[in-house]
Amino acid sequence: MKLIRLMVTAFRGVADGSYELADGFTVVRGPNEAGKSSFQQALLTVLFGDAASSAQKYNLLHSWQAGRKCGLTLTFFADGKDYELVRDFESGTSMLTPQDGGAVISGRDPVKKALATLTGLGSEDVYTATAFLRQQDLAKLQAGAELKDMLQQTMTGGDDEANASEIL
Repeated sequence: MKLIRLMVTAFRGVADGSYELADGFTVVRGPNEAGKSSFQQALLTVLFGDAASSAQKYNLLHSWQAGRKCGLTLTFFADGKDYELVRDFESGTSMLTPQDGGAVISGRDPVKKALATLTGLGSEDVYTATAFLRQQDLAKLQAGAELKDMLQQTMTGGDDEANASEIL
């Protein structure tokens, strides 16, 4: 799976707009309170969120100044095709659209199932353990921690029985 673009509307401290994600490794950096963690949360929410849920954690995601709930659109490449994933918390809808004109998938459970099949992402925990290097992890690197050991910890979730090279 390759993330291409994230479009954000009324999501916490992230400015409304379209954000192109670089090929390979993308670094999001900025001063404190610039929205880095909110941007990370936006990515996680578009991939794993439930736009139809009334759970408090989703009610806290929108920008209070916007006067509406948030909307997120992720363009990504998987299984040889480009896709657009939309989570609209205002209308409570989730849609996955192949950009080659294929059938649109809508609804919480069908979209979740299709995403898991397309991307191999079983859960938010697995994704964050393998796809994000957080600021505290970077501080460990700068403090001299061995990269191999840190990646082993991140990829296996601290399971001493698991081996990162076997996971890959």
